[in-house]
Amino acid sequence: MDFIDFLKAEGIPFFFLTNNSQRTNRDVCYKLQRIGFDVQDDDIFTCAVARKN
Repeated sequence: MDFIDFLKAEGIPFFFLTNNSQRTNRDVCYKLQRIGFDVQDDDIFTCAVARKN
């Protein structure tokens, strides 16, 4: 989690990537937040999002 804090402090963009098409960005974000990551829905990139772009 220190690494994510470092990226945010330095203004370095990042994404959490997943190929699980069964979960939405919000689902993945909620799971990461529960384990202590300070992330938002926009920080998640799923294969479902990739298909839209």
